[in-house]
Amino acid sequence: MLNTFTSNFKQTAANLLSFLKNPTDSPETDMPTKGKVRELFNLLIIKVLVALVFTGLIWGIEKIGWYKNDVHKVEEMLRSYPIWGSLLFIVVLIPLVEEFVFRFGLKFRRGYFTFLLFVLLLTLGIFAFKMMPILWGLGITVALTVLMVLYLMKAYQIGEFLKRTWTRVYGILFYSVAILFGFIHIFNFTDFDFTSVAILLIPILIGSQIWGGLSMGYMRVKYGFFWGFFLHAAHNAVFMVPFLLFINQLEEKLNIRNENYSLKVEEHFRYDKSAGSSSVIDTDTAAFVNLELNDVIKQLVQASEVSIVDNSESRLKIAVNLYYKSKTADVATTQAAILTELQKLYKFDVTKAEVEREMWDVAIEDNTSLAAHAVAMDSNAATVIRRAKELTIKNANLHELLTILQSDFNVVMANKTTDTNKYNFTFTKKGVAELRSELKEKYGLALKSKMIMTQQALVEFR
Repeated sequence: MLNTFTSNFKQTAANLLSFLKNPTDSPETDMPTKGKVRELFNLLIIKVLVALVFTGLIWGIEKIGWYKNDVHKVEEMLRSYPIWGSLLFIVVLIPLVEEFVFRFGLKFRRGYFTFLLFVLLLTLGIFAFKMMPILWGLGITVALTVLMVLYLMKAYQIGEFLKRTWTRVYGILFYSVAILFGFIHIFNFTDFDFTSVAILLIPILIGSQIWGGLSMGYMRVKYGFFWGFFLHAAHNAVFMVPFLLFINQLEEKLNIRNENYSLKVEEHFRYDKSAGSSSVIDTDTAAFVNLELNDVIKQLVQASEVSIVDNSESRLKIAVNLYYKSKTADVATTQAAILTELQKLYKFDVTKAEVEREMWDVAIEDNTSLAAHAVAMDSNAATVIRRAKELTIKNANLHELLTILQSDFNVVMANKTTDTNKYNFTFTKKGVAELRSELKEKYGLALKSKMIMTQQALVEFR
């Protein structure tokens, strides 16, 4: 059995290499379905082995520091969709679309050229009517219609000429499509810098995709469109299914221990909103659990208003665990130290400016309503649980409450009370108007508006 497999595998490899030496539009019409399945399986093995080689080369390049890409579009998608959605996109929809765009036209059909000419002339006609005076548009449309009629009158002769030309240039066309297919995948590397030395590494970064274009093109030409699609889908499934099912869901990204503080940052591969999250910032400690990077930054930046700019928004969706312990007992120092390390890790800058905006002075209007939510005094820090439609804050005094609300609702509040008791609070996450109403009616806290000069922070990812 092993000898049979080895023999079949060698034959598939030989057939592929023979085709690649001189690509021709010549389908294999006598191969039974069983033989096609065997060819697909053998080509899949070859494709996976080639992909592993290039993966190893990319890993080596990153290790020696020649190139590093922090975000990949496939990874972004896997973070954003549930497992079933990721599998549907990566194993079915994306291969189907890519095969249609890049390899459906690798077979010669006169009808393809007729259809493409019709679409081109129709597009030109629509463009003429939209961009030119109506008489010009009518004239150009008539000319394009005449051109289409002349083509149809000579369709057979033109088709024969195209077929002869197709045969002569087919090898160039086949390899051009495969290289283009590979090059398109360079845009999966969202941080790729086309002005750097990384350009010289492009053949390695997309080498696996170029080989995929060649092998899937071979399968499409020899056995039909859907056999090329099956090979593409099977390759994606081989890599993605184990990745999704067995990936380490928590990856350590930073672990610093020095004489001043310790800081550990872990990334969740996928943000699970249903699991809830929590955050604590104290004088010498801080902890964020299952919190999006966007919210972590907003809580750390010492400004009344924080605006974050990230073109891809991919990094902002990353959920992190962060644990910090310092020998310095100062909240501002704690926030600044953590923010400095996160700036290095996630590559963003923070700039600040003074702006005028609305501020709310918070005072106690109804002690009875507030006291109904009091909890026993203890030394534990406040905890925050964020869900899709609800914000729960436990064991928090009024100063801690307002700090959290300012971050979550993007408002400025000033504590005008002397109350130091601790309470439990729950708010619906609808908007600022609902927040004001709940603070007054549920907790007896009155808010008075005034205009002040505040510090605004702009966070920009590089």
